[in-house]
Amino acid sequence: SRPALAPELSSEAVLAYLQANPDFFQKHPEALPVPLDSFPPAGNVKDFHAFHVRTLQDKVRRQHQLLQDVVQDARGNFQTVEQMHRAVLVLLSCRSLEAVWTCVTQQWPRLLGLLAVCVAVEKPKGRSVPLALASLPMVPQGTVARLTGQLVAESMRVALCEKSQSARFLFGAEGMAVQSDALLSAAAIPGGPPLLLAFGSSEAGHFSPGQPSHLLRFLGRAFYEVAGNWLERGPAAQ
Repeated sequence: SRPALAPELSSEAVLAYLQANPDFFQKHPEALPVPLDSFPPAGNVKDFHAFHVRTLQDKVRRQHQLLQDVVQDARGNFQTVEQMHRAVLVLLSCRSLEAVWTCVTQQWPRLLGLLAVCVAVEKPKGRSVPLALASLPMVPQGTVARLTGQLVAESMRVALCEKSQSARFLFGAEGMAVQSDALLSAAAIPGGPPLLLAFGSSEAGHFSPGQPSHLLRFLGRAFYEVAGNWLERGPAAQ
């Protein structure tokens, strides 16, 4: 036969039992959701009301801080998107390849709130750099793979570093002040040498490996498309 089910206890019965056994929670602390010592003492009894008030106050403070953090993050994200849009609009207004280089290295740092932005070209194997890229700083062969990973076809690579070390040489005189950087690499034209687009910040941790990179990829794609269009037009258009 089935065992008899225990009768359902009413709240009045539970209350009456606890009143008759005031030391129940001392003997069975596992019945409480928090340790008994968390309750503030009030004479010789535990003040449950004061405990719940304090718990609710702590919860309100945590929720308020969480709300403040969300608002701050939203404002920061909005500002970042706005900066990216301004940077792309200025880039699209360039009327020559030389203006593209000037825009990226001189205007973008101010628009993006960075210390420096630079463009470098990797020395091709067994051939010279195209004349249109000759004015850019040149880095040794293999630098792109070492800093950002090996390029696959026409894909773009992104590397974020919260403590800049290996890429400081890209920023010239400002390199020692660069504390974190973001590096993008891609070939601006099919079969052309890879270009490094480097963003340097004087703030350590401004870029970090775990942060989303979709906005940087958007900015990088805009740069490679615009630069590639000018390179494909040939010297006459530049």
